[in-house]
Amino acid sequence: KLTNLEAENVSIKDKLEAAKTRNKVLSNEIKSLKAQVQTLLRKSRNDDEFIDALMKQQTQMKQLLEDHNQHQTQQQHLQQQQLQQMSVKSQQDSNVVEQLKTIAAQKESQVKILEMELRHMKMVHQQNQSSNGYSPQQAFTTSTSNIVTSNDSRPTTASVNDILTSSSARSRSASRLSRPASVSDEPVSMQTLQQELTVLKYQYKEMEVMSLAAQVEKDKMKELVQVLQSRLSE
Repeated sequence: KLTNLEAENVSIKDKLEAAKTRNKVLSNEIKSLKAQVQTLLRKSRNDDEFIDALMKQQTQMKQLLEDHNQHQTQQQHLQQQQLQQMSVKSQQDSNVVEQLKTIAAQKESQVKILEMELRHMKMVHQQNQSSNGYSPQQAFTTSTSNIVTSNDSRPTTASVNDILTSSSARSRSASRLSRPASVSDEPVSMQTLQQELTVLKYQYKEMEVMSLAAQVEKDKMKELVQVLQSRLSE
């Protein structure tokens, strides 16, 4: 019996040692599994943080895309408005150019009429110098009526400087012709005074027409300068 008990005791001890060994192995496995679980938990938290970051980035990208689309829409609308404004401004510039052309044509017509009047007065004055039976005052009246009835004519255009130069030369020649060739101590006759008065009237009318022509050119230049200044200010 004692031998059996000893054998049983040895067997129980062996089983106990085996159980302890098994418990150690299981304990080590549990520790390893706990470590793996901790690692998985940390990885899960990292994954959650990464997912949150991706979601935030996606939200930001959506917002940026919406802002970009809105900006593009605003830019297109602004470009359309600018195109419309440019079209309106181009039309206004075209209208201004047409108005300037009309004004220039009117001023040119007035200048041509004045040039015709000056040429006619010069011709009549030359005729009056050759024959004393024709008055420059009558010639001026006749030339004015002829110009009014013949507005459709188109003479060659001369500049105001040419008119002023030729008129100055004619005035000097007329002043020389207003006196007799030889000056004597005899009193001036009534006929000589009338001739001088006639020449002076002619010179006055000529200077008046020249002044009007110069004023027309001055008004034309003022209008052009004003238009250019307004376009530069824009």
